[in-house]
Order: sequence, then structure tokens, then C-alpha cells
Amino acid sequence: MKYQFAINYMGEGSLEENLDLIKKVGYEGLFFGWTPNVWSNRRNVLAARERDLTVTSFHSPYVHMKYIWRNDDPRAELTTEEQLVCLRHCAALEVPVMIIHAFCGFLDHEPTEIGLERYGRIIEEAERLGVMLGFENTEGDEYLAAIFDRYRDCPSVGFCFDTGHELVYNGGKDMMALYGEKLVHTHFNDNQGPLPVDCVQNTYYYDLHQVMGDGKVDWKGVMNRIEKVGYQGFLTCELSKNGRDHYPGTHDRYRAMTFEEYLTYTYDRMVSVVERKL
Repeated sequence: MKYQFAINYMGEGSLEENLDLIKKVGYEGLFFGWTPNVWSNRRNVLAARERDLTVTSFHSPYVHMKYIWRNDDPRAELTTEEQLVCLRHCAALEVPVMIIHAFCGFLDHEPTEIGLERYGRIIEEAERLGVMLGFENTEGDEYLAAIFDRYRDCPSVGFCFDTGHELVYNGGKDMMALYGEKLVHTHFNDNQGPLPVDCVQNTYYYDLHQVMGDGKVDWKGVMNRIEKVGYQGFLTCELSKNGRDHYPGTHDRYRAMTFEEYLTYTYDRMVSVVERKL
């Protein structure tokens, strides 16, 4: 099966230079992190389309998502509204998928009814606008499970499979077995597995966003599971050229590359993943 490849926008150089290189090395799409400035979002989308690059998604803000689940926190409604605004930008700019987190954090493990109701409002608005939600597997398995238990059959509810998160955040669970029939997007990236430390607050350090094949993800298993569900959309990676080095030297050689060399390296690895060479 032939797949199209996409990558996250990394902000190296000017927008135009970045997009020109993404196109040059062979990628056919990309996704952007969302900004509240609709004109900035519009500029990004139009610049990509001028180069015949498909904008696969906006990634909505995620660091405050834990507040949605709280009964009496004034930040809950602000966080919910932020997601709704992102959805409206997706619709206005014809971006088909909004990537969304079910939770952010490691200390809480109890989904609430008020949280499900707030997510229900987001899901209802996505359906009204014709935007697909790609719920990503992150920390907080219980929250993702609660959302899918309640809203799995809603047409706007989909799954974004993050390969790195599955390795470091999801405790060895096969997330594709749980949600793969709703797959609408991917985040391909690699890492070294959990760090040998006990402090839960260090868990974010595990998520290195290395290039495919530079860590411990089972890439043949990833492709087997993706093909099993019949997914035919873009294979999108989410990587970091200048990321964390909580394992010594994990990004040193990326930093030593020019941006074009790095993009070429990532594209070649995407090809190797699909061809089962990793």
C-alpha cells in the first residue's frame, strides 16, 4: 500500500524556507500547532497550499486539559472555549482534523461527569462544523477510555496514534487494539523508553520525539497494526530536531545537520518504516 507522508512544522528559518524544504525532500503534507491568531493560521495554511502541501491538522493546545475535568476550577471553561475556537479555525481554513488530548498530567486518574460533558460540547461542535477530532493517546489512559466509552460512535470522534506515547506513557498497552478502528491521524516518533527514575514529574522527559529507528519502537509492529485496520490516510510524523537530551546525546547529531539534511533523513526513515526495513 502506498502512503503519503507528512511532518510537523518546526519553525526552522522562515516559513517559506521551511515549507520549500519540506516539499523538496518529498513530503506531501504537514501539520501546524494552532495559534489563537487566525490570521497567522491562515498565512501558514495558504503558504502550504501554494506549495501543494496538504495541511493534515492543527494540534490544539494541551497543557491545560486537566482543568476540563475539574468541577470548580474557573480555568475549565476557558480551556473548553479555547478548544472550541481552535475547531472554528479548522473549519474556517478547511483543515480536516484537530488533534486533541484527553488529559495532561500524571497525578490524577479519575475522570468526572462534568469533564465528559465539556468534551461532549467539543465533540458536538466538531460534528456541527464538519471537523474530525483526533484524540491522541497520551498520559491519562483513563480519560481517553472514558471519552471513547461515552462518545466512540460519534462521527466526529477519531483516534490519533502516537507511537512514542504508546511506548513511554501507556504502560505497554496496544492502543491500536483499543482505538485503531477509529484511526484518523498518526504521530510517528521514537524514544528510548521510560527513564530509570521514580519521580513521576520526570515522565515528560521520556517523550523524546526522535526519528523513527533511533529508539526502541517496534516499527514493523506499528505498520502491521496500521495496515490491519485498513488505514489509508497520511502517515504523519511528529519530530524534534533540537529536542531534549535527557538521554545523553539523543539529539546531538540532529543538531549537527542542516535542516535539509535532517528532513531528508526523516523522510528516508519514513520510507524504511513502510518498507519494513526498520
